[in-house]
This record gives sequence, C-alpha cells and structure tokens, in this order.
Amino acid sequence: MNQNAKTKRPFPYVSVCLAVIAVLIAVVLVFSALESSGIMGKMDTAVKSDNYKVSANELAVYEYQVALSSLANQFWYYQYGLIQDTYGVTKLYSNAYEYAYAQLPLYMGTGAFASDAYSYAQQYVVYCEGATAAGVTMDAEDQTAVDNYMKDLEATAESLGITLKTFIKTYIGAGISVKEVRSAFEKSVLGAKYAEIKNEELSDAVTEDEMLKYKEENKGSFYKNFYHSYVLVNESLKADAEKCDTVDELKEVIIKYMVDTKFDDLYKSKITDAKLEDTNGKDKTEEMVLETLLAELGIKKPVAEDETTKGDDAAEAAEDDKTEDKEEDKKEETYTKHFTSADKEGYKKAGYEIVTAIKSAITTETGKISQDASTAYVDLSDEDAAKKATDLQKWLFGEGRKVGDVKVITTEKTSTDKDGKETKTTTNTWYVVTKVMFLDEEKTKDAYYLTFTDDKKDEKATGTEAETGSASTELKKGKDKAEEFYKALEEAMKKEDFDFDKLATELKFQAEGATALKENITEKGAVSALADWLYEEGRKEGDITKVNSGSTYYVAYFVEENDMTWKVNARAAVASEKQQAWFDEMVKKYNVTVDTEAVETETENHEGHDHD
Repeated sequence: MNQNAKTKRPFPYVSVCLAVIAVLIAVVLVFSALESSGIMGKMDTAVKSDNYKVSANELAVYEYQVALSSLANQFWYYQYGLIQDTYGVTKLYSNAYEYAYAQLPLYMGTGAFASDAYSYAQQYVVYCEGATAAGVTMDAEDQTAVDNYMKDLEATAESLGITLKTFIKTYIGAGISVKEVRSAFEKSVLGAKYAEIKNEELSDAVTEDEMLKYKEENKGSFYKNFYHSYVLVNESLKADAEKCDTVDELKEVIIKYMVDTKFDDLYKSKITDAKLEDTNGKDKTEEMVLETLLAELGIKKPVAEDETTKGDDAAEAAEDDKTEDKEEDKKEETYTKHFTSADKEGYKKAGYEIVTAIKSAITTETGKISQDASTAYVDLSDEDAAKKATDLQKWLFGEGRKVGDVKVITTEKTSTDKDGKETKTTTNTWYVVTKVMFLDEEKTKDAYYLTFTDDKKDEKATGTEAETGSASTELKKGKDKAEEFYKALEEAMKKEDFDFDKLATELKFQAEGATALKENITEKGAVSALADWLYEEGRKEGDITKVNSGSTYYVAYFVEENDMTWKVNARAAVASEKQQAWFDEMVKKYNVTVDTEAVETETENHEGHDHD
C-alpha cells in the first residue's frame, strides 16, 4: 500500500510587535508543558483521510495489539518447538499472554511493530470511509464489542494489580488516554465490519467465467501432480527400482535387499552359534525367511505351507486367465509363511526370531516411502520457469506425463567441511506418478460442532485431588454432556433468534467470544464418525446430530456445503484482486495519507517516562 508522507507547511511570516511576542512566548510555554507530559502525541496525525484520522496515540493502540498478538504467537512457537526455546520461556511463563505482557514494555515506543500498525490504521481509515459512503454504522452489537474490549483491558489491569490508566501507560504508551484507546478500537470495529461486507459483496459478484479465467492464468495455484517417492538406500537398487510400477513392488525390492544384507549375521547368531540343525540348508532358510516376510508384510498373499500346488490342468487354465493388469497378476502370486510365532521347535522358533529382527528394520525403511506428495504445476514453456524448475519438476510436468510413469532421478551434491575438503554425495530417488494435473474438486463442509469428553480429576501441587472442567463435585461423562447439549439445541432451534455459539456459551460448554464454527471441513480431515454424517447424501442446512468416536462425543449443526475447493479458492483470489483495486481507488478518492514521522514523534514523546 502506498504511504504518502504528509507535507509540512512553512510557518507564515508574522509582523513582529510586543503583543505578538508575548503571545508566542505563551504558546511556547504551553507547547513545552504538553510535550513533557506526553499529551502532545495525540495532536500528531499518523493516518488521515477526508473524514477520518488516526492520531499517533491511536496508532500506538494498534501497535500494542500487533505486539501482543505477535509475542503471544512467539510463545506458542517456543512451546511447539517451531523455534528454539533457548531461555526456557515455556517454563518461566504459564501461558502465552503472561509471556507477552512480560515482554511488551521492552518493545513499547520503539517502533518495532510500527509498520504493521500503520498498515492496519490505513486499512481502518479506508474501510471507515467506505462504511460512511455505504451508510453502514456501528450497531448495538458493535458497541457491545467495544465495551467488552474495554472491560477486558480493565480486568487485565486488575489482574496485574494496577489501574487501567497505569496499564495503558505501561503497555501502550505514556500520555495515551482511555478515550483514545476506545476511539482506536471503534475505528477498527467499524473498519473490519465494512471490510467483511465489501468482501462478501465482491465475492458474490465473481462470475464463473472469471473463476475459470483466473484458474487458467494461474495454473500453479490450482494444479498439482502427485507422486510417491523413496530415496534408495543403496545405488545397487537402482536397476530394480526402475522396473517397479507400484509401491508394493518397490517394497519387495527393499525387503529382498534387507534380507540379503542382514540375514547372514542373524543366521549365525540364531542358528549356527546356537548349534541348531538346519536340515534345509542356509540358502533355503534364507529363501524361507524372505517368503515369510513377503507374506507377513502383505506383499504376497500367504498360503498354508502344506497347501498342494495346482495340477497341470489348473496351471493351464490359470495361464489362459492371465490379464494384462499387473496388480491383478500380483494378487495371484502366493508365498508361504514358513515361520510363525506359534512355532515351538528350536529351528522354527529361531527362524521366526530372524524374521522378526529383519521385519523391524524393513518397517523402518519402508516407512521412508513418501506417499501422496505433490508439486504445484510448473509451465515449462516459460523460459524463466523452466530454468528455475528442479529435475523432478521437469520430469513431472514434461510432455506426455501420465499416471504410473516411473523414474529414478540421480542428484549430486558437493559440500565443503571446515578444512576445505570437498565431499560429493550422490542420491538416487525413485518416483512414480499417481495423479496428473490434479484439480481439487472436493466440496468441503461448514458446520458448528462441540467436542465432549469425560471430566477428569487433576492432582494439584498440594497433593489433593480437585475436579477440573466442572463446578460441581460430581464428574460428568462426555456422553451425558453431549446429551444435555443436544436436547438444549433441539429446543433452541425452535426460536427465531437461535444462535449455536450463544447457546454453547450460556451452557458453559464454550468460552465467551469463542466460536464452534468449523469451515471447509474435508472428509479426510474430520473424525470418521462425524465425516460420515457430514458427507451423507441429502445433508441440508439445519440438520443436527450426536455421534461418538470411542469415549469422545460430538454434537454438530450442519451449515452448508461449499463449492468445489478450486472454485472457492479462485473466487477468493478474484475477489481479493478486486478488493485491492477498490482499496487503491479509495485511497486516492478520499486523499488517504500516511505520516511515517508520527511514530518518531511518538517515540520522542515517550522517552524519559517511567513505566510503573
């Protein structure tokens, strides 16, 4: 977004006389007094338009909000290990906001989050202008949101043992009044309200042709090729891997390799050193181990060891029935489980121990096969795109690529250690294409739902047991809570002003301000019991259910089925482009300007003030 610096006007020439000098001296004294108290900050304008403005002090409120959110997120990054928790942050603070408020004074007035604050301020001003032009105003619900925000600030201040004014001075900035904090939040509420209205208006106006055009002009955002891959554990597997058309075939290659490399040592320790008689011979035992593994791991269909082989007539009939489908052929191949956990005989038991040991290594190795990986479309006809494309992308999106195509791609990487010694590493990776130019046509669902589990007792630091999650002394079962809410839901739906979130909050199954609405639920992403209901044919708005998965219960309210995912994304993208164009036009129409010097003035005004 454009930021236009405010033009400063030159001070007008004044005829000097004693009276004027006296007035100027008085003005200077007043100015100095105001500046030393921090009040002057609110006289600076950070962002303005024809009808709205955000003062430097109001800008500080947006900076506080950005900083609070960013620092709270930082705590979660530490807790989930997304960034290194060098100083034990998650141990020092009990929650994200406790951490955020401890850090805030270090950032206040420094301008560290000024860029985002300016961006929000500019957006609020533009959308407030849009709201005024469209006749949109703040209603009672909006005013309640502002009141609740101010009450939350007061509650936070009280929890810290300070007044609201002291809280604002400490965490937002010196010289900023309660009135200014409220004013800043009111602008954000009105601006956000109209931004949503405008987005819905533009989204609804997007046509089918516009979506199709956007999709074709931005194929990289919509089309993908899917594949399975595996980094070969040894270069010797390359030739065999190139012949594999499926993951199961590749697994068979891996299994044979693992048996070849691990069998000798295991045979020695389990049979030779144990002085067990191997009437089959070592080579035959290795073959039996391999067949047992192929059967146990589901690569070959197992048959009983004593099952008789088919006669000549049967063999000829089978030959006549052969199909060209490789997978169907594979199902007909059978391998024997020569060693099982039920074996008691020494040699048989030892054989099973060998199988178990190799099976563990095989499971670890086959677990490295990447399933359903994907790469976004790359237009190789574009010279610049082709130059940046990886070897995999060049192959995946090469001419004539189809499902089932296989390739082993070899890459070489040279690294240098601290002594300057170069090491060349060669990697061979097997790929098989599973989907070509895939376009996500799934229709996701929107629904409200709550999750209910059994209340549990928690051992407190004092050593006494205290109940959590309920005010009563009796622990509730998830099933009972779900039943209670479901019955209340049935009754509430008979009223015109029915609101799922409001009901959940009133019954204390949900925190104030939270929402149970889940959007764009995929069939794979939902618990199976809930997904079965959501995706059941004929599902319509207003349908409700109570389902369970084990001891966890769900009460759901169906909202709607969304359009195909690619269309949802295309519609949003087209609407976003239109909204940006509208925004840029509004900036010009209402003379929206951003004064980046306001934050500097604000910082100077805050210097020297304590933060008690």
